[in-house]
Amino acid sequence: MTLLGLGRYPHALDNINSSMGLSDVICLGMSVERDVPLALIHAQDENAWLRAAVQLQEAIVILDEVSEVSSEIYEKIAS
Repeated sequence: MTLLGLGRYPHALDNINSSMGLSDVICLGMSVERDVPLALIHAQDENAWLRAAVQLQEAIVILDEVSEVSSEIYEKIAS
């Protein structure tokens, strides 16, 4: 089974690991400082935390210059 990240799996009927997740995530276009966390990772153990940290680091790009922030909504998911 392929882990999509932070407890999510590819099939709708698979269980979601609700003990994992993110909070206090920075917003797109925000200015960041070296010692300020980009997000808080919630995990059930250290190995899960490490996997999530790697995925988060791969997903975030920090630039030296300010980039234009789009106000577009890319996709709306609703039940």
